[in-house]
Amino acid sequence: MKGAAEYASAAPALSEAYKDDFTLLATECLILAVESRLAPAAKRQEMIDRDLAQGYVLTPAFAEGLVEFEHQPLALRMYYPDLMGAIDLRKEEKRLNAVKFAPAQRPEPKEGPAPAPVLSPTAKLLEEAEDFYHDHKNGKARELYLRVLQDASARSDHARAYYGLARIASLEKDPELAEKLFQKTVDSSPDDATKSWALLYLGRLADGSDRREEAVQHYKNALAVAGVPKQVKDLAEKGLQEPFTRKP
Repeated sequence: MKGAAEYASAAPALSEAYKDDFTLLATECLILAVESRLAPAAKRQEMIDRDLAQGYVLTPAFAEGLVEFEHQPLALRMYYPDLMGAIDLRKEEKRLNAVKFAPAQRPEPKEGPAPAPVLSPTAKLLEEAEDFYHDHKNGKARELYLRVLQDASARSDHARAYYGLARIASLEKDPELAEKLFQKTVDSSPDDATKSWALLYLGRLADGSDRREEAVQHYKNALAVAGVPKQVKDLAEKGLQEPFTRKP
């Protein structure tokens, strides 16, 4: 079988950064697979097919492996070797031989490079924490999020720190702690995007605990946020139609 990296290198729309770093590509594929599992069942395959066409060649295999992960007790960082080992190479070769990759997108012309934003110390900590989170280094991410919360002069950044800690708790299958932290996010004057995502997660956690009336209210609150992102809007509307469940 050709290596997955060889197939990815033939994807016109895939960034060169992923083509040059297979570990980075695999990490992004896993993140996309997790996002597909969090989406409504009717949307999952569409998301996976879209990501595969963009060149994220391991996303379908990871998405299928996550079904088994959701029915066992290990945290994702511990289960990752099993997830990789379960990939059926013959099946993936057949899948990748049949894929039609999307064309490269032409960048819009710009008058000149925009100046890089000047980040505050806490904003830099949050950026580093997010990098650790996406690299599945939850311990290091948690440490930086907590450092942000210890800075009383950075209260405007506390909501994002609570949101980061809440996502880690959710990944580590601690729904009670996750729910408390998502609520702290909402109560800490977050930006519109962070607030709407936190409310969406609160709705899903309430659904997971059979508190349907409470879940519906959270979905409605998410939709009421002025700057709600389209993805949150679609997922919240789906949550109003039927209870969220992680089961396939």
